[in-house]
Amino acid sequence: MRTLLCALAAVALAACGGPTTSDLPEDPLIQPDRIELNFGADFGNAVYVDSSLSDTIQLQNGGKQQLTISKVELSGPDAAFFSVTGQPKTAVESTKSTFVQVTYAPTEPGSHKATLTITSNSKTNGTLTITMAPSALWKYKTAGLVTDSAATPKALAGMKVTCVKPKGASCTGESDCLTLGLSCIELTCQNSKWKGWDATTGADGKFSAEHSWDCGEILVQDPAAAPTYASNVGPFTPKSEITVKLSDVYKVKGKVVEKATTTGLAGIKVSCEAPKSAPLSWKGWSPTTTGGDGTFSNTHVWPCLDLYAEDSTNTYKPATGVWSTATVGVTIEMEKN
Repeated sequence: MRTLLCALAAVALAACGGPTTSDLPEDPLIQPDRIELNFGADFGNAVYVDSSLSDTIQLQNGGKQQLTISKVELSGPDAAFFSVTGQPKTAVESTKSTFVQVTYAPTEPGSHKATLTITSNSKTNGTLTITMAPSALWKYKTAGLVTDSAATPKALAGMKVTCVKPKGASCTGESDCLTLGLSCIELTCQNSKWKGWDATTGADGKFSAEHSWDCGEILVQDPAAAPTYASNVGPFTPKSEITVKLSDVYKVKGKVVEKATTTGLAGIKVSCEAPKSAPLSWKGWSPTTTGGDGTFSNTHVWPCLDLYAEDSTNTYKPATGVWSTATVGVTIEMEKN
């Protein structure tokens, strides 16, 4: 569009008695369409941390002789956030144009300053400088409070709050995700540059996180080696105020017996099956092995759909036992193969 407008302007100037080729200076002359890059800031386009935006400078040769561009460089305190993603032609004929594209990809918020320097054989401005000072900001701010589930809730300090990666539509290759602007990762369409965050609650149980990423879920965990509280999973809106209550860890115990008897079966592995609506971050617990009397017990932070019992010797058929957070004990009957 910019090239078309410039061409129309040139035609209009000629028609109105404006400069012609014979009016141009003999020496090459580099003429930028702008000397500042704002990366869309003037048009209401926010630049978010961990995203990117590109802008293009048009360079016209306003002299009769060939313009030669020898170097394009970035410098300044925040040059690391900028890159030249479209190099200009090195030789530009009289009245012709070339273009330089620069991409701004901030990884932290704030105003970022850098200079684009273009070196050429232009006698008037052989060292042309383009200034850049765009600002980046976080897209979301998530804040919340974590307490226990007591009648009078107590603020919980040191709880880990995690932004869990969302998963999109299923895919078998990159082509399945192109229209979404995503990549095929782990057989689902995902943002390949996605970065989550981890926050920790303070003494008052509060946390906050500034980020540019959607969360599939927000997971709250007790990070202690022997946790006191069970995990709590969203989904929560990533830019909302969140209140989370944590309950005591789940305690499960029971006995595996031979069907139609009360004989306890030793050495049977009992594991936690994922509930049907299991969150992305759901984790069961490692199999617990029954003792000599067939009993087992486990303490864990995740709820189970059922308990699954299997015999590594294949003497008994696998079996399930119905369990809920309110169940005191579970009896699982196994019958011989």
